[in-house]
Amino acid sequence: MFCILANAMVLAIYDYKDRNNKTNYNKKLNLIGMCFTGVYFVECCLKIVAMGFFLGKNSYLRSFWGVFDLIIVFVGIIDFFLSAESSFKTLRILRAFRPLKSITSVKSVKKIASSFFVSLPQLKNVAFFFGFVITLQAIFGL
Repeated sequence: MFCILANAMVLAIYDYKDRNNKTNYNKKLNLIGMCFTGVYFVECCLKIVAMGFFLGKNSYLRSFWGVFDLIIVFVGIIDFFLSAESSFKTLRILRAFRPLKSITSVKSVKKIASSFFVSLPQLKNVAFFFGFVITLQAIFGL
């Protein structure tokens, strides 16, 4: 949890106006971000060794949250190796999902998030109705 909170703080204080990391401030924060990527990679490897990759009943890739963690780790690794390429800098946006790793470690938050994702398909009709009402109000406003 400490690493997740510290990583969220680093992401919050990062200067996003300096996209090319020309200042020493962003260079240091980028180095710290790479250290967090290493910590998350080690955590992922330890979970895979302990739980199994996908063959067992409770293996790492059998749950949505394991797949989500693996995607976050791989995006960090790709960002680490391709950070000099200008076409792959958009992958840095996905670093914002790293604080969501805390969902997997706090069971009550995990239950809330899981129930939210289960209820999303059922909210489709409500979203369509809401869009219809907003469109009507926009037409009447004109």
